[in-house]
Amino acid sequence: MKFPTRTESLSGLTEYLAAVATECRLSDRTLGIFRLVLEELMTNSITHGRAPPSAPIEVSIEVAGDDTVLSYSDAGFPFDPRCDLPPESRFDDLENRPIGKLGWPLILHYFSLEEYTFAKGRNRLVLKLDLSR
Repeated sequence: MKFPTRTESLSGLTEYLAAVATECRLSDRTLGIFRLVLEELMTNSITHGRAPPSAPIEVSIEVAGDDTVLSYSDAGFPFDPRCDLPPESRFDDLENRPIGKLGWPLILHYFSLEEYTFAKGRNRLVLKLDLSR
């Protein structure tokens, strides 16, 4: 699915996830995790990535057994979460964490980062959610 790199796209995300949940028989909990994580990813793309609205955000979800794979791509600035996260974003020290900077720890709480690439002007993430947890 492709979404314009604009805040208004978040409403289209809800419709897309509802269709995926029905087709793949995702639980309400799993649907909630996807909504939370994708809203965070899209908000980061729109707010920090600085991609032009004409360059779409691309999302696909595949379910295979207990694994669900989320592929996410945007045309924002290169951002590799394996090495570009500020140090304070890598730890669970909630008492000493500054306000904000919880998006990536939240994403990585639910998903494992399987792959990151930057090619042809696009960031591409492959994240895996283990549905048996």
